[in-house]
Amino acid sequence: MFHKFILISFLFWSCANSTTAPVLNPDIVYKRDMLITIDGVTAEGVLVVPQKDVSKMIIVAQGDLDLFTFQTCHREEIAEDAGNVVERRGLFRRKIIKKREIELEYRPNFIEKSGGCPVYVGGFEQEKGRHSWGIVDFETSDSTLPADVFCNGEGKKSKGVAICQSRVGLIQAIKFSSPVKVKHTPACDIGVSEGTYFEFPIVKGQCVYAFYNPDKKIHRLTTIGYEQIPIRK
Repeated sequence: MFHKFILISFLFWSCANSTTAPVLNPDIVYKRDMLITIDGVTAEGVLVVPQKDVSKMIIVAQGDLDLFTFQTCHREEIAEDAGNVVERRGLFRRKIIKKREIELEYRPNFIEKSGGCPVYVGGFEQEKGRHSWGIVDFETSDSTLPADVFCNGEGKKSKGVAICQSRVGLIQAIKFSSPVKVKHTPACDIGVSEGTYFEFPIVKGQCVYAFYNPDKKIHRLTTIGYEQIPIRK
């Protein structure tokens, strides 16, 4: 929903300022492919890191950051001409601003630290329309049930919070050492409600699954099912 709202808002803003930007379809879910680095850990599009009082983020968009958006469950911040990374070149140390990159420090408050409050970032380019998006979730004390997550050809061990992004319809899986049950919305049904191994086709858009054992320990899995990868030239 946030992705569609921001995309529609930017398309209106873009039309008012330029006639050259390509129009993306707000009904299509595009792959999240911003490069995101947090405290030395880098990933494309989706990332899970430990929650800290201050997280230093470096975000590289697929186009110039004519408009940058930052949203959590608690706040939304928007900035135009947001690229702020300085590169020094030449004999006279000329400063060059990298228009695709932004550095920031995220300081979550008590609401954002409560668990299940990921960060959504978006970068929108006016003239060439090379828009891109990303999601960051955090390992929090409410979700500490470990699991093996098999996502888009890779197997990873998760401490309790995971994100899986893949094309709609492809089969993903998650495995636990002992039986668990799962809760989710009806649109995100995976066909079974309990077990140790869950294998399911990823559905369109974002789903959040809460796997829990008899001790009420939880594993939070977010899936992102995309339909297309934007063409950028």
